[in-house]
Amino acid sequence: MNQSIIFADAISIDGKKQQLMLVAHQQGMRIECILPFERLAALSGEEVTVTNAAALLESVRFEVEELAESLIEEDAFDEWGRIEL
Repeated sequence: MNQSIIFADAISIDGKKQQLMLVAHQQGMRIECILPFERLAALSGEEVTVTNAAALLESVRFEVEELAESLIEEDAFDEWGRIEL
């Protein structure tokens, strides 16, 4: 794990867009990481709803952070400077 990338504990859940947003920090830069419900479902093996999304994320947080770190290191940012997992 790359120690220069730090993930905040806070997440936001957007039921309308069916996604979660995590925030990572690398060398003082704030990076939004978008996790679609579909991807979370694939990682957790569970159906994702607004009600259970946070708990499911916690069950696979290590895998999500590893994936995000890899994408950040590859500079796989979208046009808004975000990473989509």
